[in-house]
Amino acid sequence: MASSVDFRPDEIADGYERALLGGLMWAPEHPLPPLLAEEFFLERHRVLWTTLGDLAELGVGRALPAVTEHLRQQQRLEEAGGLPGVLTVFEEGGWAIPSLLTGYAERVRTAATARAVRRLGAELAGAGLTPAEVQARLDAFPAPVSLASPRDRWREVQARWGKTGLRLGFPDVDRKLGGLFPGDLLVVGGRPSHGKTALLVSVALHAGVEDGFGVAYLTLEMSAAAIFRRFLGARARLLLVGLRGGALGPSAFALAEETADWLGRQPFTILDAADLHGKAADRLVHAAAGSAAPVVIIDHLQEVVTPHGESRAYELGRFVGELKDVAIRRDKVILLAAQLLRQADERRGPALGDLKESGGIEEKADVVLLLDYPIKRRAKDARPEELVVYVAKNRDGGTGRVSARILPEYGLVLPYGRQPGEEPAWVASGDEA
Repeated sequence: MASSVDFRPDEIADGYERALLGGLMWAPEHPLPPLLAEEFFLERHRVLWTTLGDLAELGVGRALPAVTEHLRQQQRLEEAGGLPGVLTVFEEGGWAIPSLLTGYAERVRTAATARAVRRLGAELAGAGLTPAEVQARLDAFPAPVSLASPRDRWREVQARWGKTGLRLGFPDVDRKLGGLFPGDLLVVGGRPSHGKTALLVSVALHAGVEDGFGVAYLTLEMSAAAIFRRFLGARARLLLVGLRGGALGPSAFALAEETADWLGRQPFTILDAADLHGKAADRLVHAAAGSAAPVVIIDHLQEVVTPHGESRAYELGRFVGELKDVAIRRDKVILLAAQLLRQADERRGPALGDLKESGGIEEKADVVLLLDYPIKRRAKDARPEELVVYVAKNRDGGTGRVSARILPEYGLVLPYGRQPGEEPAWVASGDEA
């Protein structure tokens, strides 16, 4: 008969709790990590943690005499394990290195999360819930929050994202934005057929090929196959109408096959609404949060299905706020396409107020880009290939107007002024097909 080992991870959590509590008594200058008392495994440790918090609020030091005296005053010394129990915690904290206290706090929180997961699993196993109810419980499970210091988080972001972060691939725009970093939410607004998808596909190709970021493209308006055709057209400069209708010559067809294989090796994921069980706002938030890709694109906002009861603008505003929260908590950059009101075509250049059913979209977004395709609105001085990008909001930088070059037949947007042979690396070299 095989022997078994009774491994109890909570006993390890107990050790980290003692090290953290004792270490904080030995290092009174160290700030208290943002833990909750209920995240500690043992009740006596919860009592000690509450006491340390009380002393911090009173401005009293965390030395052992102050801790024991406060416990006596609150008549909670016995709840904390009595004087022997407090002394044991204090003595064990003597070897705790102050620089490692944040790591101990992370371990305490990780153990608390593991216990919560086990409890949730036990509840779900015997609750007789429907799949939808189970999913709702899982979606409501809180995401872990990092306890690292702002300095350490900044250094971590620099190591993973570099000094430039995510660039869009349009130098004049990138200079204004200074790169996008985890927690950023960018909204691209435009009228129908004014280049929103072409711009986002071009940005996705630049992010994946030149900057090496994984990209998840969540399409709500078109199918995943249609978006893949957009990637094919933009990458290989293949006519979209030919890709759609199969009217490609032998060389163009061979290029399409080669490009499709190439795209399959790149860090792109395309999901359509059917894959997400509809366009419901909560499902989209869950999909964005659960994606392994650091860059998430959602195309587009007005296709999102919101619950009934509140105004449409309010519900969309709440949805955008939840996306912003996902970007922060899951270390992602999120790009969101949105429609502009018809009035945007009636004047020279759109404005933030033109965001359809805005619901505070411009308030939640860190960056808002508004697109104007002058030839589409029959502007007298319109250049056929000009797409105007207005940096209408930029939380950390400047705003203004930038021109880009749109090639709608390929679903491609390039920095203005570049010619064939001068395109970015994500555009396939060679003659146009």
